[in-house]
Amino acid sequence: MHYSSIIPVKALFDDCNLYAETRNTYMSQDAGNLLFHILSGFWKQSLLKLTRVNLKIDQIEEKIFQGEERTQVREISLAKADVINFWRIVEPQGEILKLLRKEGVNFFGPEVEPYLSDIMDDYNQSVHELETARETVRALEETNNSLLTAKTNEVVRLLTVISTLVLPLTFIASVFGMNALLPLGDHPKDFWFILASMAIAMAIMYFYFKRKRWV
Repeated sequence: MHYSSIIPVKALFDDCNLYAETRNTYMSQDAGNLLFHILSGFWKQSLLKLTRVNLKIDQIEEKIFQGEERTQVREISLAKADVINFWRIVEPQGEILKLLRKEGVNFFGPEVEPYLSDIMDDYNQSVHELETARETVRALEETNNSLLTAKTNEVVRLLTVISTLVLPLTFIASVFGMNALLPLGDHPKDFWFILASMAIAMAIMYFYFKRKRWV
């Protein structure tokens, strides 16, 4: 029971009220023909909405490979919600339409069989497009998560390398900062010797990482 207007039904009703030619097209034959036009309007609207969902998925895919992975996490979730909600609406109609195609011939007559088969084809097309959209969204989510993980790992690796390079400098500074008698303690150029030792230690670490291809 719907308390709001159903767009395809309202559009058909308005066309029949406004245009005599449309009214004759829909009303001049039996109830089976009218039922076909109503159901056909439903599925045309469904396919139109699916086209919009697929367009949104295409936009998400494009932005993912443009480097906007973080901003697309929410968009992927919304697209998944659209597909799931659409699937929950469409999938249960299959058994009803199969029963209608079987019993409709007995009720309306054999002449409606091609029309009911056409409705079933529209349903099958909607289901196929929904399954494709669902698999596409799932693949995009996995790809997006992989790209985010790769970027996070790259940042962690860079921070780890920087921390390791700074570690010898911290050690040298801590040693020479102790309140104890140390070599070069009274030398006039002790500061420059310490800086030179820090630079040499960092250079050794850097070239070692370079050789291991960590940087």
